Amino acid sequence: MASKKHKKRKPTKRKIFSPTLADKIIFRSINELSPSAKNPRVHSRDQIDQIAASIVEFGFTNPLLIRADGTIIAGHGRLMAARTLELDELPVIVLDYLTDKQARALIIADNKLALNASWDDDLLHAEIAALEAESFDINLLGFSSTEINGLLSVGVPEMDEGNIPEPASSTITRPGEVWYVGDHKLFLGEDGLESIDDFLNRWSEKYPSQEATLDGKMLSQVRRERMGNNG
Repeated sequence: MASKKHKKRKPTKRKIFSPTLADKIIFRSINELSPSAKNPRVHSRDQIDQIAASIVEFGFTNPLLIRADGTIIAGHGRLMAARTLELDELPVIVLDYLTDKQARALIIADNKLALNASWDDDLLHAEIAALEAESFDINLLGFSSTEINGLLSVGVPEMDEGNIPEPASSTITRPGEVWYVGDHKLFLGEDGLESIDDFLNRWSEKYPSQEATLDGKMLSQVRRERMGNNG
């Protein structure tokens, strides 16, 4: 008796969740838009001014999320900034498929979910330092001046005032030079070159991949050339 051949079953495709997608951005008169009375998020005058400055620099890059009647779900700060700038129309996405409780919940979630993210401090420091070096106004990034100063100091070793070595008989550095230390420029004056030498040496020992440089030359190369010339 011939054996039955078993047909191979075709693998079934897993059903992928398909969220509701907003299909278009439209423009609404700013007079047709109103903040939600149930929005618990508070915007200070300073923050509204920051948002307005961002709109001037980058454009209105983030449409407001609204209900069919023009009530804001997400974008209350942007609406207030737009009024400060006296804009007539704003780009919006109408979320007319949300229930009342979903719309109220999204007002909270849209704010809180963004707050749950964190920063890669090293990368943030590098990007802000690079933007500053390219003469971009880093005040537009939304950080306070205190936060900016703290971020730009990340990775810079502190000088140990109690352990400064005796001044060397001759220094590697010269007045008027510009040394590059990590993402920072170091302009040298007439005084304190012994301490600068010590700082550059300790920096390059601690961060060998970011050794201090002068005109593209590593500190170690400049040291060999100059100390050799000094006999």
